[in-house]
Amino acid sequence: FASNAVEEVFRYVDADSSGNISIQEAQSILLRLNSRLGRRYGEDDVNAFFSALDVNNDGTLDLEEFKKAFLRLI
Repeated sequence: FASNAVEEVFRYVDADSSGNISIQEAQSILLRLNSRLGRRYGEDDVNAFFSALDVNNDGTLDLEEFKKAFLRLI
């Protein structure tokens, strides 16, 4: 995956264009993906997923945290 594609996904998820993804933004995307993925992610799943990715524990995901997480998936 090209780095600019990951950045494009990041900008899409970062709905308020703050430069960080909040747990609310992550939750919104994951819950919308439930039906497309055939999964049933709940709020607890989102919280656990988000906490695992939030390396610096500031309550948001910055672009670098997002890139590292994304690259681990592929």
